Amino acid sequence: MLSMQWEESLQGWMFINHISMQLIYGLFRILKTTPLNKKQMLIHKYSINDTIEHMKSIKQIRFAQEEFVISEMNKSTKILLKQMKITIA
Repeated sequence: MLSMQWEESLQGWMFINHISMQLIYGLFRILKTTPLNKKQMLIHKYSINDTIEHMKSIKQIRFAQEEFVISEMNKSTKILLKQMKITIA
């Protein structure tokens, strides 16, 4: 029984890890291919960790059963998302 629970926990961790890696590589691809200016790409200014830190500040607030709003974002996060062509609805 304990071995089965351990196996299921390991498989769950591996699935979450796989999805997380896909998201990180997706962000990396966007940073690597999106121009910051005529000479540089976004990756020259923002690291993966910088990008994730910016996105951590975005919160969804629930007011009622079916009513959600996105919290205010700081200016630098808005600029980064605009440059990456990512919209938060």
